[in-house]
Amino acid sequence: MRTPRKTLLAIALAASAVGCASIDPGPAVVATTGILEARGVSGVAWQADGDESGQIARKVEEILGQPVGPAEAGRLALLRSPHLQASLADLGVAQAALAQATRFANPGLSFAFLEGSGESQRTTGLAADVVDWLTQPLRRRLGEAELEHTKLEVAAALFDGVAAAELALIELQAAEAVAAAYENREEGAQAAAEYARALHEAGNLTLRDRILVEAAWAEARADGVSRREETERAREQLLRLVGLDGGTAWTAAPLARPHLLPSLDPGDLQEHALRDRLDLVAARWAVDALDRVRGLHRATRWLPVGVEIGVERESGGGVRLTGPTVELALPIFDTGSAMQAGYEAEIARARAQLAGLENRVRSEVREALAATASATDRIEVLENDLVPARRRALELAVRESYQMLVGVFELLEAKDQLLEAEISLLEATADAWRARVDLVRALGRTITSSAIPESKDPKSSEKRPEPSTGHEEMKHDHAS
Repeated sequence: MRTPRKTLLAIALAASAVGCASIDPGPAVVATTGILEARGVSGVAWQADGDESGQIARKVEEILGQPVGPAEAGRLALLRSPHLQASLADLGVAQAALAQATRFANPGLSFAFLEGSGESQRTTGLAADVVDWLTQPLRRRLGEAELEHTKLEVAAALFDGVAAAELALIELQAAEAVAAAYENREEGAQAAAEYARALHEAGNLTLRDRILVEAAWAEARADGVSRREETERAREQLLRLVGLDGGTAWTAAPLARPHLLPSLDPGDLQEHALRDRLDLVAARWAVDALDRVRGLHRATRWLPVGVEIGVERESGGGVRLTGPTVELALPIFDTGSAMQAGYEAEIARARAQLAGLENRVRSEVREALAATASATDRIEVLENDLVPARRRALELAVRESYQMLVGVFELLEAKDQLLEAEISLLEATADAWRARVDLVRALGRTITSSAIPESKDPKSSEKRPEPSTGHEEMKHDHAS
């Protein structure tokens, strides 16, 4: 017949062999990748143990071999960014926490030896925590819920990291374009200063006017230095986000006008954002996880704080005694009511935060749509009206300068006005790309005709022709 001690040991070993979760985070990474792919982001590279495989290095080299646009910057971030790799490591932490939650507490072994007056007594015991065994299924469900919440948070971090890299690339494109415009201005100002010097030496320009023209050249050089500094700052910001070092050779694609979006229905977009935004889904999971914790505590609050059962063997004086033992910790002073009240308050706070986040998501969608429309309208006015008018005015000023009808200052002013108009067009183009990234962030997914509904307004069918820019449409499709 099996002794009580052997029975207890057999039960403990059998219980420890079943119901334990794996510590491998691979399935969690695959699931997180699927969450992103459902929202249009692909190409996640998990560098296990911090090792970068040769395949990832080849992909990076392939991307950098061509001019880098916003989509390529997002792909680089998924492949190289240490910040995004750190977010992926959170999956390993959550998976390990789940595995730990499914483990049973180790049984305790006690031993005592007493001796005196020619007699000795030896006591051995084996005990296990019954409450820990009984609550293991509940702990497992809580750990699984927390792992799901972590998957959503990591997916949200990766999605935002991709958008941040794309936005940084847009900032670099804009800075390089504006710096090039100021370089042209500097060259023009230098030519004007040399021309003014020649006029002054010939007696056709006063010293004061010559100094003013040379001062304008000095101002153009100073502005050029500032713009080049902004370009370097934008480049370093991008390098930090995508995990590249300064010695890597690559170039950014030229800034070009984004393709026009179809007419989008704001109400439908807000509903899509409420469904797809990962931070919202994660917030809902957080409320659910808190509710599960509250339920676990409510189900076990009246149980003794600890229940240990076991067997104990005592021998001495030629007598050997073996029998079961029970040790209880009674909930007399701490009944768990304070902790239960704390859970109730945390759930109320989480629900209020969720409601606030839903309201913010709706607002961000409306704001991004308004910014997109505003930037598009500005581009239309600048590209079709202002820049052509300034260019024509400069052509007339040059022609009239040959006839001595306008002076050098009028000519310089016409050139500056054209430059300012062209810079305004560049900034409006960059604003359009920024608004596009903000809209993607607000929606929580890529902008595609199959995923995002168009406006139900009949007027929306009258679409303006898209300009042929040769610039890739802003997407989060980062598949290699």
